[in-house]
Amino acid sequence: MSGWSGFGLTDDAVFTSHRGEMILGDGGMATMLQAAGLPLGEWPHRWNLDHPDRVAAVHAAYAAAGARWVQTNTFGAARPALAAQGLAEQVVAVNQAAVRCARAGAPGVAVLGCLGPTGAADPGAWEALYAEQVRALAEAGVDGFIVETILSLAEGAAAVRAAKTAGVVFASYTPGPDGALLDGTSPEEAARSFTAAGAAVVGVNCGSGPESLLEPARRLVREGRAPVLVAPNAGLPVITGSAARYDLSPDAFARAAIQFQKVGVRLFGGCCGTTPDHLRAAAGALASPPLTPRIRPPAS
Repeated sequence: MSGWSGFGLTDDAVFTSHRGEMILGDGGMATMLQAAGLPLGEWPHRWNLDHPDRVAAVHAAYAAAGARWVQTNTFGAARPALAAQGLAEQVVAVNQAAVRCARAGAPGVAVLGCLGPTGAADPGAWEALYAEQVRALAEAGVDGFIVETILSLAEGAAAVRAAKTAGVVFASYTPGPDGALLDGTSPEEAARSFTAAGAAVVGVNCGSGPESLLEPARRLVREGRAPVLVAPNAGLPVITGSAARYDLSPDAFARAAIQFQKVGVRLFGGCCGTTPDHLRAAAGALASPPLTPRIRPPAS
């Protein structure tokens, strides 16, 4: 896929260049939109249609801060969540508008179609729900997909399988206190399952801050199945009235980026509460001095 030519990731999931570089992605979306007026607790999906300029502005800010890929504003934008917002018949419109926002805000930057949990209780519905969202995103021209905040091995694998039919896939789960998925699956088994389903990249995201992701990231790197992605929260939210505050500073986020690079993490971004300032600090820290992470070849 042409969107990945700048850092050597093909749709066969092979990193062919920039072996010593940590590749930066974007940071939080919903928390950025909350700062722009989205009420706390509301899904941000409708803003793709009603406020595309504000969504595009978030993408633009991340691209200016150094992101080499951005994620569409479609986390959880499968039919069940959209139905709860009165948008059940606008799955295609919402997802494709999100791609247009990303392209408008970050021209020339790779765009990943973001998939999260479907919100469906019936596992038999997962494949079809993901397929519907993937088709919409693919038709709008994404460069690949990220399945993030995976809580269940089975649902995550279903998402990866659906996305793999249309492009390269990153798969990132949210660990519990022991580093495992919330269903008890170990990092090693998650890596094996997601790569078997077709993931090019495996990783961890969200959590309570960078420290909570460090040990599972180490285990994913040691497993050696695929390049590893980490995207921590800016700590845990502190709710004050109708606003959420995250206390991890950009400097602390930058120090975490260096720490993750040292253990062999290849791709780094942010999750809830992170901002373009966090990403800019990480980009500056990683640029000087350059570090060479320990890269393990993919398992055969």
